[in-house]
Amino acid sequence: ARYTFGAGFLLRFVMDPAYDNVTYANETTVTPVNGSVNHTNIKTVHTAANGQVFFPDIGSAGGGHVTSDHKSMIIRPWALEVAQHPGGDGVDLDGLGVVGDGTANTPDGVGAGQPFRVQPAVVVKGHDGSAEYYFSQDWGNHGHMPVTATIKSEFCGQDCVDKGIVLTGTNDTGVSLTHLQAAAFLNDGSGDLTASYSGDPGSIDVEMTYQTILSGNVGFWWRDLRVLTRDADTGFESLKLTFMAGYHTHLLQEHVNNSAGTFTAVDSGFFDVFTAPGAPLNLQATAYGELGFRIEYDPSEIARLKPLSGFIVEMDFCTQSAADSGSCALRSVMGYSEALGIPTKPLGSDLYSGGGRTEDVQLGYAPTVGGEATEVNITMRPKDHIYGGDEIQIYLNYPGLYQANDYAGTCTPTGSHGSLFTASFNANSSLLTLTAAAGAEIGRGSSVSVVLPAACEIIYPDNALAFEADSAHLGSNHTKTNLADYQSSRYGTKALSPPSRAIAYVVGPLGGSSGDNCKNVT
Repeated sequence: ARYTFGAGFLLRFVMDPAYDNVTYANETTVTPVNGSVNHTNIKTVHTAANGQVFFPDIGSAGGGHVTSDHKSMIIRPWALEVAQHPGGDGVDLDGLGVVGDGTANTPDGVGAGQPFRVQPAVVVKGHDGSAEYYFSQDWGNHGHMPVTATIKSEFCGQDCVDKGIVLTGTNDTGVSLTHLQAAAFLNDGSGDLTASYSGDPGSIDVEMTYQTILSGNVGFWWRDLRVLTRDADTGFESLKLTFMAGYHTHLLQEHVNNSAGTFTAVDSGFFDVFTAPGAPLNLQATAYGELGFRIEYDPSEIARLKPLSGFIVEMDFCTQSAADSGSCALRSVMGYSEALGIPTKPLGSDLYSGGGRTEDVQLGYAPTVGGEATEVNITMRPKDHIYGGDEIQIYLNYPGLYQANDYAGTCTPTGSHGSLFTASFNANSSLLTLTAAAGAEIGRGSSVSVVLPAACEIIYPDNALAFEADSAHLGSNHTKTNLADYQSSRYGTKALSPPSRAIAYVVGPLGGSSGDNCKNVT
């Protein structure tokens, strides 16, 4: 039966013997059309009248044999085809040798928590005995056939569960006719679910219908699917969706293949779920007199899970009061010389003043064994004096790595100038801060060397994600498993190398006067 699928169908069998000239008891003879007697009304041994048998049986009240709870059957589609794969942003996976949407130079990523720019769509295909065909007829009465979209959990297993991967609709279309969300489910091989479903569906019924937007074929196009992850820093490489049409689509074991099982299924191509890129690194500003100023910076790590298309640069006058910052106490109107056409306050002040005193810092590591604690050797020749209370702020990139958020050890700097500094590390921002001790004075041009020992538990990134660090100070939040999870969530399979050079920001203490041209200005 061409162009036939869905729920609401019956098979009807009618008794029609070949003995055209014989009259049977209880037979109602109908005037022949072609000269023979029509025996379609012969009664069978069943109680059903007129020799008819239905599948499924429609019950005695409808002329069937038994009382039945099922009044119709579902005809599964012969096949589904992905008419549009999820994606639209990020990296082109096909260009990397990963099968995404099958088209080169089209991005195959979606932002975590954001509706896909390119929403998935599937269409129904039949088979006429020799070849497949599309359902291109707008009959308006195709059988009712819901369709379900969910994460292909077999490709990611426990990792999907640990990273909180959830496919969800927003307002218009849920993942299915009955649910809004489908959380990734661990398949262990017995009685598995395709997902953990929850939430009320969207405003549009998720079922196969004739749609002109699908080139005049029968299928379904989702409107506002998105992928949720555990947090804003968690992404995932190479996810797949699976689309299922039939019944018992929540039970993985009900699907054997498209020739056996209770539902027909098809998978999307791979796509990435990426997160926001990190802030630029090594920012510097240099004054150019009446020509203005020049800014320089490096991008943070660019990876499949942190794609980058460009930068937005914003500039504004600093108008904070002393009560707000204690040092960015500029007047509401920027100090500016109309005659010269240049600011009267140079950019050589520290960050609190809206300027940016920076120092070039060299970084070395030993040992460079992935997943193990490493010494960090910091060397610099400051362009200006460093006084007690000054902070040297060094961003090492890779937030969430390097050191546990709950690091419980003591990090005491060593090296020729180690005694002049205390060290702290913010694992969330990946910011290393060296604070000059009270009374310390380091002259400009001095060769400064500070070493953070292995006891500081700065962990060298492990590109194999097989972390081996084991220390009493590692912290319960940075077990070996968590270190691998942090790295894979943020950077996927990207090979990471800690920076060998950084631009450090020198920030004077509140109320101080070093390196700052506008502190205490009222």
